[in-house]
Amino acid sequence: MAPLPALVGASWGFLTHTVSGVVGWAGEIAASARRRKTRERMDPAATAQYEQWLTSASRIVIRNQGGSKKPVVETIALDVFGKRADGTTGLFGALILEVSVDPEKKEKPNSSWSSIRNAEPWWVFRAELKLPDGRVVMDAANAGMNSTEAQYDPMSRPVIDMQVMDRDGPVCMQDASPSFEGMDIFWNPLLSTSQTRVTHPQSADETLRQGYQLCPPGSINRAIENRNKLNLLLGVPTLGFVPALLSCCIPEPGVHFELTELRSGRALVGARWTKKGRITYNRIHRIPYGDTIEFLESAPLQVRKDMLAIAFYRLALAAAAPVISSA
Repeated sequence: MAPLPALVGASWGFLTHTVSGVVGWAGEIAASARRRKTRERMDPAATAQYEQWLTSASRIVIRNQGGSKKPVVETIALDVFGKRADGTTGLFGALILEVSVDPEKKEKPNSSWSSIRNAEPWWVFRAELKLPDGRVVMDAANAGMNSTEAQYDPMSRPVIDMQVMDRDGPVCMQDASPSFEGMDIFWNPLLSTSQTRVTHPQSADETLRQGYQLCPPGSINRAIENRNKLNLLLGVPTLGFVPALLSCCIPEPGVHFELTELRSGRALVGARWTKKGRITYNRIHRIPYGDTIEFLESAPLQVRKDMLAIAFYRLALAAAAPVISSA
């Protein structure tokens, strides 16, 4: 007969394994139920119009409309420009992204509305992308995390997964942490730029299943590299004074992002996000204002939709972030 401590250890191991399995199973059931409800909410006519807009779009301009009435904390317009049915190019209309926070899901629901983002848990939100008539074409929610769990860094944000539904199943987005060693970032500031991954875990297409990553290739960001070289050249003899003065007077060049296939490493031509360059005191805004997403006519619809899914993810997280993140 086995000794008592061994029996207790074996029983405890079996119990923990069983409980964790049940919890994981329950979590998967809950996630499946959420996906099913999202599918049921999807309006086929609205989705068709959204896809028609994206197919014809040549440029999308991000425009922050500021806070709104409870429970909406930010409203962001995505102005869609492209070729109309009559052959002219102009504005189709604006997709509206609303990010809301339910005060009852915060630990201090009586907090003032202006500081509701700072009440824990952080990043509790619901985001909806709508057509001008109010029909929802993309939505997601996040349960949030405590500040201790987030290990918050004012220069970045914790990795948060988000999932939206497409015709063919879930689309998942996640920030990919930049990787660099030692002083590499000093010579190449692009290494610290936030990158975002989008995947289709249930797709039959292996390329879509592994997904794309939005990143800033050096080949289309020479202006950033040249500005950094100039800052280094002027900064050493002046102890950084001249570069600091320049950054207050002359906007830094915009950063260009493109999608790269994670499976092959191949860059996708036809879709580009440009982060608008700003002078120093204008960098405090949480929501990118004036950023543009541009599409070549040859860009496939799926690439366009994935780029908008990334925009939805980035904008929603920026809107729901604790106010201290704007520093």
